[in-house]
Amino acid sequence: MSPDERELPPRMPDEWVTQLRGALKEDSKKLIGVVLLGSSVVAAVVSAIAGLGLEFYKAHNQRKVEEYKVQLDMNKTQLNEVRALYAVLADKVRKFEKELDDSVGTCQLAIKNNYKQQFVDYAKASFDSVSESMEGLREATMDPRIDAEIVRKIDAMRDALAPKLASVDAPAQNMAELVSLSESKLKPALIDVKQRIQNAARSLKLTAPAS
Repeated sequence: MSPDERELPPRMPDEWVTQLRGALKEDSKKLIGVVLLGSSVVAAVVSAIAGLGLEFYKAHNQRKVEEYKVQLDMNKTQLNEVRALYAVLADKVRKFEKELDDSVGTCQLAIKNNYKQQFVDYAKASFDSVSESMEGLREATMDPRIDAEIVRKIDAMRDALAPKLASVDAPAQNMAELVSLSESKLKPALIDVKQRIQNAARSLKLTAPAS
């Protein structure tokens, strides 16, 4: 038996036990404090990251909302522009129809009065008015947003009428042909064109921006 072993008492003194318990208790408190402190730091970090993520999400959504509003305003502007184009076209068609009717009336009057020069002059003047209204009609169909079939039908009317207005050297023949063309083709075509313009304008809808 070593000297050290001989110096140890047969059982741990109560004073030693009390001191050991106190030391263990103190270490336990420190450990718990460290754990709690670590948990608080982690929670704070997680909370900060979550807060940043939420702010980013809000900012992203707000930007998307603003972009949507801008695109929607652009779509509204474009829609109003096309509606205005059809309104102008409809007005030009009405003016052309009126000038054509007036010209047909003066031609019929000249024919009825055996092509007296005074009435022939009235008819020739009416041809100039029809030509001017035809040019206005052409300009109103230049925008590519106008329905292509409407443009085609208007061009067909202009192509059929233009030769009758250009050749005034043979007034008797041209006036009679103009009256016949108006009654057989131009008036029915105008009815169709006016209906197509109305339908095209009514069919315009505001489209929602792509998400």
